[in-house]
Amino acid sequence: MNPRIKKIGRNILFLLSIPGIVGAFVFANSNKQDEKLHGIHVDISNTELSFVTTNDILKLIGDNHVIVNRSVISNVKINMLENKIRENKWVKDAEIYVTANHDINIKISQRKPKVRINQNDSSDYAYYLDEQANPIELSGQYIAKVPVATSPDLSNTTQDLKLKSDLVKLADYLQADPFWNTMISQINVNEQHQIELIPALGNQLILLGSADDLDSKMKRLLAFYQNGLTTIDWNRYNEIDLRFARQVVGRNTNVKELVNKTIEKAKMEMAKEQKEKYLLALQSSPKKNNTPVREKSTDSKKHADDQKKNILTKQNDSLKPTLNNKKK
Repeated sequence: MNPRIKKIGRNILFLLSIPGIVGAFVFANSNKQDEKLHGIHVDISNTELSFVTTNDILKLIGDNHVIVNRSVISNVKINMLENKIRENKWVKDAEIYVTANHDINIKISQRKPKVRINQNDSSDYAYYLDEQANPIELSGQYIAKVPVATSPDLSNTTQDLKLKSDLVKLADYLQADPFWNTMISQINVNEQHQIELIPALGNQLILLGSADDLDSKMKRLLAFYQNGLTTIDWNRYNEIDLRFARQVVGRNTNVKELVNKTIEKAKMEMAKEQKEKYLLALQSSPKKNNTPVREKSTDSKKHADDQKKNILTKQNDSLKPTLNNKKK
């Protein structure tokens, strides 16, 4: 056969096949648009946390009318579902995509708490701080095993934001070290917003101040426990101060408190004694002052009566000659 005729024939066949190919493509695309949802798969990272569960996500998807074997893939609003999941206060991020098998895959990462904050002015209010020191509400279905810090109300001032970051840094440090994770039972923030540590053993209060130079402070404390307490009585100090560079300062605040109480008692006794002396002086002063006044008053009256009597006597004596002359 002539090659030219063969070429013309192939071209004709190709042209005739185009409608069929286009039709098949349109048909396949139409089927895809009408394809039902085959399944939903939820993948939650950091599964050691249980703030968000697979059932929570499936319920949220169902509440938004996305149902397996009923919902059409093309009608599922992926962006809307992602935003709905991100609204969950324990979700850090969410991603949803559709697979070639007409399934929906959902990937979720949970927010990770680092430290729990209990407010010391309200036993009912508490919250977590995450890696960025942002607050996370407590969950009714899961309690995270993290260090606990008791603190006054912390705001969003520069000082308080720094303190929150210090608490997260300290919590990370304690949990990374098996010894300190066991040794330190609680973290406390005092009214001056200074960090204090309460150990599981002993009655000492450890003044940390801030998380600045944290590794050096904790190494000094460890050296104090290993070396210092082997040569002195464990209960000799009830306060250990790590706030000063290259130092560990031990104090016995009970002695200071006893001295202050003794001084205060002495002041009260002295004030009481002075008051008693003053009252005695008030009681005795009227007796000494009134007697001379009464005597002086009596003498003056007597002197006045005597003068009056003398005047009357003189007047009578002067009138006697006159009366005698009249009688004559």
